[in-house]
Amino acid sequence: MSQKALYCTSASDFWVDTVDNISKEADIQPCYWIVNSNEVDRDINNLFPDCVVHDIYDCRKGILPEEYSSFEFSEYPVDEDILTTFRETESTVLSMMDRADMGNATDEGFSYGERLRHYHNLLSQWRYIIDKLEIDYSIFSDIPHNAATYVLYRVCREQGVETVLITRTTVNDRCYTRSRIHHTNDVFGNESDNDSLSPELKEYLDQIRGDYTTAEPEYMQNQNPYLPNLNHSIREYIVKWWYFSPTSVLKRDKQLYSDSRMNKYSWLLYRFRAEIYKQRLKHEYANRSIHPDLTNKFLYFPLHYQPERTTSPEGGDFVNQYLAIELLANVLPNHIKIFVKEHPSQFSFQPDGDRGRTVEDYEFLNSINQVSLVEQNTSSFDLIDSSIAVSTVTGTAGWEGLVRLTPSLVFGDAWYSACPGCFKVKTKEEVSSAINRILNGINIKKRDIENFLIKIDDISEVVTQNPANKNAHQENVDSLTRLILRHIGESRF
Repeated sequence: MSQKALYCTSASDFWVDTVDNISKEADIQPCYWIVNSNEVDRDINNLFPDCVVHDIYDCRKGILPEEYSSFEFSEYPVDEDILTTFRETESTVLSMMDRADMGNATDEGFSYGERLRHYHNLLSQWRYIIDKLEIDYSIFSDIPHNAATYVLYRVCREQGVETVLITRTTVNDRCYTRSRIHHTNDVFGNESDNDSLSPELKEYLDQIRGDYTTAEPEYMQNQNPYLPNLNHSIREYIVKWWYFSPTSVLKRDKQLYSDSRMNKYSWLLYRFRAEIYKQRLKHEYANRSIHPDLTNKFLYFPLHYQPERTTSPEGGDFVNQYLAIELLANVLPNHIKIFVKEHPSQFSFQPDGDRGRTVEDYEFLNSINQVSLVEQNTSSFDLIDSSIAVSTVTGTAGWEGLVRLTPSLVFGDAWYSACPGCFKVKTKEEVSSAINRILNGINIKKRDIENFLIKIDDISEVVTQNPANKNAHQENVDSLTRLILRHIGESRF
């Protein structure tokens, strides 16, 4: 008997072939697809005539596709029982709406009341649509990390729809699947049949164990604030401005979010003001940071770039990173410092760092006992190697620490949180226990890290985000098909 699936994916062409594969191999038919419809090269409706296509920009603003345009919110009202059921969802979703808030750089903001109304609208919409669709699966090409798709994910979980989340690691484009955002350890239950690393993964580990100049992630190299490719950035802005489409997800003042529009001149003015704001942030951070003495005992806490998936939703309540830092300061002995380093991307030319940080954030962190902000040009690997431990919400530095045999404390659901030497902590008691174990001496062995990487290799597939050739395209299709069908127990590929 045919089954039905809702898809929320990137606009990459290989996803169209993946969905086609799954429809043929497992008779799971797409009935609803959230995607950037302007960037999909092929006509989804021709391939799947019964599938509703919902543009991602409309989705994020609560604009329903034509097939559901007659929906009235009074049909699915939000009552106290619904609010109680989704209580944890609310705080996460309101935080995610920072992505639409220009308030730090401009006079236009996304108020608490407006955010709450949008959240309630999303709750009504998705409860209605999921009831009408009667789907078996909802499949996401990434961890849902905007307000609309996260509410969709939570409604699916609550209404018994199987969720399949493609989870990216930093291990050479490897991805695996999980059902729930906040249960990363569930996928590592079985022992591996393999006992040795592939040459490719050995080279990967050697790279991280080496110098930071060779191990720095590619996305960081592209955003390096000390070696900016200014001409490239300006050219990219001009191209974006020239081809600008008024599908912006930014909230305009005195407009309902669903009606917010921005012309190319308004967008360019906002981006100009945002860059000025970020340069001010960078200056204020530099004024408050110190050159760290790495001979003293300290714990290293690199801040996440925000707003981003790695803290919202994967960080849960610790999207507010100061909560984690305060917990650590409360538990650590007075002679052990906490060195906090800002993420370079917070100030870089392209990302939207203006929406994720304020000068007051730096002032507050510096006011916490034992905490010092450290200079941006301090080597991350020097900080990792000299520290008693690395602490992060879910960041790459925690994994780099483990590979370099430095213990890590993570406050969120990092893909590597099941690795030996990593302490997943949420409460004061858990932080205290982890710190005591670290101070008493914890021996992380290279073989433990290698065994964990072998497990990752067992459960993952390589999915290249931007395939440059046709072979990579087909490899992605095969990898995603295997991942998804293996997850739902229907693998016949």
